[in-house]
Amino acid sequence: MKKLAKRIAILTFLGATGIFYGCGTSSSTPKMFNTNEVTRTKEAKETVQPSPSVVTKDTTTNQKIYVYICGQIKKPGVYTMTPGARVDDVVKQAGGMTKEASLSSVNLAAVVTDEQQIYIPSKEEINATKSERSATVQKGTGQATAAQPSEKININTASKSELMSLPGIGERKAESILAYRSAKGSFSSIEELTKVDGIKSGVLNKIKDKITV
Repeated sequence: MKKLAKRIAILTFLGATGIFYGCGTSSSTPKMFNTNEVTRTKEAKETVQPSPSVVTKDTTTNQKIYVYICGQIKKPGVYTMTPGARVDDVVKQAGGMTKEASLSSVNLAAVVTDEQQIYIPSKEEINATKSERSATVQKGTGQATAAQPSEKININTASKSELMSLPGIGERKAESILAYRSAKGSFSSIEELTKVDGIKSGVLNKIKDKITV
């Protein structure tokens, strides 16, 4: 009987101990996970895409224009330039002007365009042109006489008064020619005159035999 009572006491003690630990708040108690929450977390991670890296597209294009320079220049030829280049830039590329070049007759600040021809005249050419123009002016009147058939006005170097001596070219048209020449550079052909404001094909037909480039 004593042994039976002893066993019952031990079992009772063990049972009480088990109940104590089962109801405790020990941190060792394993945490139960909600499987639905785990699934939703996993799906969220899979659906979230990383932000794409910003790629800056280089839209810069290496544009080029081609300009032909000749006359009193050390290295005449076609030169590759970038848009916005000036006549002075082309002159430098071509090695500079010769000693015979008429520097004052060229607008070095003018912006060049694709397929443009730049002609650098010599001092002798300019002086000869001025002498021919002077010979056509009547003394004391300041009025220009009609140009002789053999005389042609160079529209790339002509002054305002020289241009006005041409039939159909008044003060306004002469100023337009000078403004165009200053902005675009030398004329590559006499037909390019029709690009000048106020000069149409009819005017060009009147003066085409009296001008040159």
